[in-house]
Amino acid sequence: MRHLTLTALMLFLAACHQPQEAPLTIAVAAGMAPAMQQILATFSQTHDIPVHMHSASSGTIAGQIRLGASIDVMIAADPEWLDRLIASGHLDPATYQVIAHDRLCLLVAPGLTAPRLADGPVAGTWAIADPAHAPLGRHARHVLQRLGWWDALQDRLVLAQDARAVAQMIASGHVQAGIVYRSSLGAQPGPQALELPPHLHGPIRFAAAATSRDDARIALLLDFLHQSQSQDLLMAARFQRVDQP
Repeated sequence: MRHLTLTALMLFLAACHQPQEAPLTIAVAAGMAPAMQQILATFSQTHDIPVHMHSASSGTIAGQIRLGASIDVMIAADPEWLDRLIASGHLDPATYQVIAHDRLCLLVAPGLTAPRLADGPVAGTWAIADPAHAPLGRHARHVLQRLGWWDALQDRLVLAQDARAVAQMIASGHVQAGIVYRSSLGAQPGPQALELPPHLHGPIRFAAAATSRDDARIALLLDFLHQSQSQDLLMAARFQRVDQP
């Protein structure tokens, strides 16, 4: 009996000293961060896999990966950033996949009503994400150029760090208008928002890729992003399903 007790104690102590599995680190474009936080929490609970998420603009995340940051999966608001990192050998091309689509909206500050496009740009200061770092900024610049508003707004533009910062600046009234992702508006955007025709901005794809295929947990996560519970959460956040272009 004493021998069995000692054996059981040794097995217990050995289990306690086994190194814990490091969490997967997922870097998410700011525009998808709130929805992805729910998805990753569901994934972690379902599969008992610890996950750490941080968010920033796609360009900022790309820079972190180039500098050697410990990131397992990048979710970008524009596949172009993933393409660059695949070309430089920082991401595995076999793991690349589109996970959702989005649209753009013109959003005005509380108390204002979004105009018709034929009325021209709203008076006052505008916010867009910085085109140098955030895909939303490049999309917004393209829309404003297509509308013929870009030159007129040059001295009224404030460049924000990322998609989340643009929405916050408009909601707080620090600027009068800006261009945001539809998914940042919530379920009831109201009269402050005008959804922009897709031909003004082209396809907006959120995509994911991993730095390696060596960890089986990564393949499990990438598959989970396409499962119905993940896609339903994205739709609830006003993204479009991956099978809806």
